[in-house]
Amino acid sequence: MPFAYVTEPGASLRCRGQTLIVEKDRQQLAEWEIIHLESLVLIGTVHITTPAMKLLLKHGVETAFVTTYGKLLVQLT
Repeated sequence: MPFAYVTEPGASLRCRGQTLIVEKDRQQLAEWEIIHLESLVLIGTVHITTPAMKLLLKHGVETAFVTTYGKLLVQLT
């Protein structure tokens, strides 16, 4: 799975070791090992921790922050 999308409003993205975890209301929604990701798109009000952002950058995973209407806000490469 080279591309992943997080679309759940209010979800949080964090890391545990080399794994990215998507959670909302203390419930795990998804998890991906960093080695399987090429790109990540965060849509709407998705929060990301600093350690998760560092892990994405370290492994060269392009990360796009997009509004709920599809407008690109910023992209980390």
